[in-house]
Amino acid sequence: MPCATTHLHLADRVLSEWRRHPDRSPLRLTLGGVNGSDPVRLAFLHGSLAPDMGFVPGTHRLISELAHYVTPVTLTRALLVEARTPEEVAFAWGWASHVLGDVVLHPLVGRAVGERVRGDRSVRMDAAEDVQTHVSLEVGLDMTLLGKSPISPPPADTFFHSRSIAFLGRALEGCYGVGWDGPILLRSHRRAVGLTRWWPRTLGILARGRWGRGPGRWGLGPPLETARRLVSAGSPIRGFLGPIQPQPWVVSEVMERAHAFPDDFQRWVDGGLAGVPDLNLETGEVAGAGRGHPASDEALRKLDALRGEESGALGP
Repeated sequence: MPCATTHLHLADRVLSEWRRHPDRSPLRLTLGGVNGSDPVRLAFLHGSLAPDMGFVPGTHRLISELAHYVTPVTLTRALLVEARTPEEVAFAWGWASHVLGDVVLHPLVGRAVGERVRGDRSVRMDAAEDVQTHVSLEVGLDMTLLGKSPISPPPADTFFHSRSIAFLGRALEGCYGVGWDGPILLRSHRRAVGLTRWWPRTLGILARGRWGRGPGRWGLGPPLETARRLVSAGSPIRGFLGPIQPQPWVVSEVMERAHAFPDDFQRWVDGGLAGVPDLNLETGEVAGAGRGHPASDEALRKLDALRGEESGALGP
């Protein structure tokens, strides 16, 4: 999936448009750019990253598997229904921006993988087919975008606390029919925020060590390459340590879609997500079982198993 910087870039574009045209915004934003401290703005940024929290090491992965592969739009609607404060509304719409961002960009990443692995950009390869190359290209795209224009840093402070995490739990339970353990959700949220806040600095290290950009670049390259070689071939970590510069056509299409993103997202906002189908965030196609996407089938099997348990709230 597109990484944090890409989603923050899209979120920035939406927020900038809403500041210019406040009559179009479902949020009450104060003035401020990419470093503003407006709590509503920060809540939107949190939401724009939150669907990926389960993909961060050490978190509850099923959260993100469901959010990406099993009725993702229905879950977004549930968040909007459960939102009770301006910040929760902003978080829910930020979550929606992540959903649309994946729908419009991830199939493009799949085509870039198809070009690199099979020599044909018309072939879309999902992450399950070559996760190392997927991660390499996604990290490379983030590095490329970060070098093009100022982008909001990931929020440094957590959004949820021990009581407010119930908002996310209610939406998940309402959507999937499974109780969720609040402390587990909160730990996943805190860990994801804590690690993601370092993402821009991590990209800078990779840019110096792998792409030879910036001060200290010559000293970082050898240890990063040694670390990459020590990791199993085909793993996401090996992909992370070996970012690939996306081809010019990929960057061009990403920027074109990013430019159109505020208007595309506004149509979702104006319609309140009415009529938006549940789309698989990796393929961009309608989500569901038996559609040739193994990760979706596996997530549905996990969900069915949880529904069959009598223990109640979802644990590890």
